[in-house]
Amino acid sequence: MTNLLQVGHAKTSIPIFHTIIHDYENINKSLKEIIIEHRQKFPEDTQSNVKAWHSAWNTHEINPKFQPLIEIVLKGCKFIDEGYNEGRGLKYFIKELWAMMYEKDDWTKRHAHYPTHFACCYYVEVEPNCAPIIFASKVNDGKNNDNEPFILQPKDGLLAIWPGHLHHEIPQTLGKRMCVSMNIGAIDPSQLNTVSKLSCNINWL
Repeated sequence: MTNLLQVGHAKTSIPIFHTIIHDYENINKSLKEIIIEHRQKFPEDTQSNVKAWHSAWNTHEINPKFQPLIEIVLKGCKFIDEGYNEGRGLKYFIKELWAMMYEKDDWTKRHAHYPTHFACCYYVEVEPNCAPIIFASKVNDGKNNDNEPFILQPKDGLLAIWPGHLHHEIPQTLGKRMCVSMNIGAIDPSQLNTVSKLSCNINWL
C-alpha cells in the first residue's frame, strides 16, 4: 500500500450491558472463598493495567471452581447476541479470566481489550466508597475530546459486559473491591472444527 490511510471518526453510542444476577448472595459467598483460597495458593501478582493484585490470565484453566460464573457470563453473551446483535448465532468462549482484589488507592489505567469480542467484570464484594468504572473518558488526543463518559458504580452481584474495543479505567479507590474479569471470544459455528483443533480447553456456549 503506497498511500497513507486517512481516518474519520463517527460519533456513536456504544452499549454497556449490566445487571444484578439472580441469587448473587449465595454465588458471591462461594466466589469470595474461591478467590481468597486461590490468592493464598497463588499469591504472586500479575503485572498489567490493573494496579492491584490480580491472578494469572488463565485462572479459569488453573482453577475449575470458576466454571459456574463462566456459564453465567456465556449465557449473558448469548442473550446479548440474540436480543441486541441481530442474533447471528455466534459461539462464545472464554479467552482469559482473572480475579482481582483492590485495596485503598489501587486503580486501573485507561485501556481496552481489543481484539477480544466482549470484556466483562463481575463484582463479588464491593465497599460503598469504592471507585466507579469509567467508560470512554475524555482524552485530548484528537478523537476522544468530545466523549460523553458512562460511569458505572459497582455493586455486589453486578455483571457488566461491553465490547472489547471500548476504553475504560478505574480511578484510585477508597473502598475495597473483589471482582472477576474475563475476555470473551466469538466465532462463527462453521469454524468450530478448526478452532477445536487449536485448543481442547475452550468453554463453549
